[in-house]
Amino acid sequence: MLNSLTMFNDVIFHYVFGSTQGAECLRHLINAVLRDSNQTAIDSLVIRNPFNYTEFLHGKQSIIDVRAKEEGGRYINVEVQINQQKNYLERVLYYWSKTYCDQLLEGDDWQNLVPTLAISFSGFPLFPHTSELHVPCEIRATHDPTQRVTDHLQFHFLDFSRLSKLSDRTILNKEIVSIMYYMVHNHEENNPLLVKIQQQYTEVLAMENRYRNAVDDEHIRLAAEIQEKARRDYAGQMNYAKEIGFNTGREEGHKVGLEEGLEEGIGKGRIEKSQSYLILLLNKKFGLTKEEEQSILNCDEEVKLDKALLEILTSETKAQVLDLL
Repeated sequence: MLNSLTMFNDVIFHYVFGSTQGAECLRHLINAVLRDSNQTAIDSLVIRNPFNYTEFLHGKQSIIDVRAKEEGGRYINVEVQINQQKNYLERVLYYWSKTYCDQLLEGDDWQNLVPTLAISFSGFPLFPHTSELHVPCEIRATHDPTQRVTDHLQFHFLDFSRLSKLSDRTILNKEIVSIMYYMVHNHEENNPLLVKIQQQYTEVLAMENRYRNAVDDEHIRLAAEIQEKARRDYAGQMNYAKEIGFNTGREEGHKVGLEEGLEEGIGKGRIEKSQSYLILLLNKKFGLTKEEEQSILNCDEEVKLDKALLEILTSETKAQVLDLL
C-alpha cells in the first residue's frame, strides 16, 4: 500500500504537514519557500487547523489547505491544488482576504493586523509566460516597482509541472525544488535522486519519517484509502450526475429538471460511494459474507452509512458496524 499513497493524498499531506506533530515539517517547507525569495525565515509556528483524520472520511475536506501562524508574527496559508481549477487565482485571493480580515475582532485597532502569506503549490502553470517554478507576488507601485505598497499581502505560487524540465543538478541545488521533487516522487522505490535529496537535506528526511508513520498507522491509512478512492470516484460520480441531469432536463424541457436530476445523481453517487467504502473496509478488516455485503447494498440511508464508516475505525467486531445499518 505504501507505493499507492502519495504525498498529495489529502490525509497524508495533512498528517505530514498539518498536524501538531508535523509543525516542524511545515516550518521547513515554509522556510524553503521564504529563503528562495530572500525573505526572513520563521523560528516557530502554530497550526491553526490541526489535522483530524475523521474529517476526511466522507470528503468533508477536499482541498489541501494548512493554516498556520508564526509565533508573534505572520499568518501563513499553505495550499496544494494538483488538478487545474477555473478561477484558481481568485480563490487564492479570496481565502487570503478571509485570513487577513479574521485577524481583527469588532473594535480592534488596525495596528493589530500582521502580514499574511499565501503559499500555493499547483500541478499546472498559473503563469504560462514565465518559465519560473516559483513566482512571488506582492503589491508595488506601477510607476516605480521598487516601491512596495505594503508587506501585509504576499503570495508565493509554485508549479510542480515545471519540475520535469529541470536537471538533477538543478533540483539538488535548490532546497525548495528538492522538497517539491520529493513531494511528487516520494512514493517511488529505487529512485537514486530521492536518496541524494534526503542525504543533502535533513528536513526532507524528517518529512519522509512522518510519511512512513502515516502509512504505518492503521487509522490514518484507512482514512487515506477512503480519500484515494473518493478521488478516483469523483469524476465518475459527476459524469453520472450530469447524465441523469441532462436526461431529466431533456425530458421535461425545463431548467428545474436539470437541477433536480443533478441533485438526484449526486445524492445517489454519495450513497453508492459510502456502500463501496464500507464493503471495502469491512472486507479488509474482518471479511464479509455475500449476505453481509448485500445487507450493506440494501441500506440507502446516508446517515446510517456515515455512522457505520466512523464506527469501523474503532470497532472490534463487524457486528458492531453492521448493527448500525
